[in-house]
Amino acid sequence: MDRFLSSTLEFLEWLVSLPKQGYVNLTRNAVHMWDDMSMLNYIRMIAIVGGYLFIRPYLQRYGERQQAKQLAKLEAEGKGPKSKAKISPNALRDGGGKGKSVKFADDRAEGSSEDGEKGGKGEVEEWGKKAKKRQKKVQDLLAKEGQRLEDLDDKEDLDIMEYLVDYEEGKDGW
Repeated sequence: MDRFLSSTLEFLEWLVSLPKQGYVNLTRNAVHMWDDMSMLNYIRMIAIVGGYLFIRPYLQRYGERQQAKQLAKLEAEGKGPKSKAKISPNALRDGGGKGKSVKFADDRAEGSSEDGEKGGKGEVEEWGKKAKKRQKKVQDLLAKEGQRLEDLDDKEDLDIMEYLVDYEEGKDGW
């Protein structure tokens, strides 16, 4: 038992010292790697890095083309990823499918696109109560702001009119 505990303790000490040793090695290698470099080694490093930067976009495009070909081949065989039918969140909330939800016929179901509903193909997308309230608040705020701007324009016009003077011909220098 004593041997097991001592070996466990040694392992934990080694595990704790691992990040410190990694830091020491990294700093030593990053600083002292430049000491023995000759001009030829610098030129080699610049050539390798420059070549990598030059060739990388071409290799990336090549890989993209190969991947697209492979995907097209898999789709042709019927093994590739298939596009899933798009389901709106409202369809999920209404019961998950056709015939499971109750829809009331009203004037909005006739394809009008007002209040965020999509018309056409017999599909009506309903907004929730909270969304309708939020939209109503936004429209009320917009209406109030529009009215406030109109009132502000009228006040500015009155201020300007206050400083204007009607001159009659023959009076006050006319």
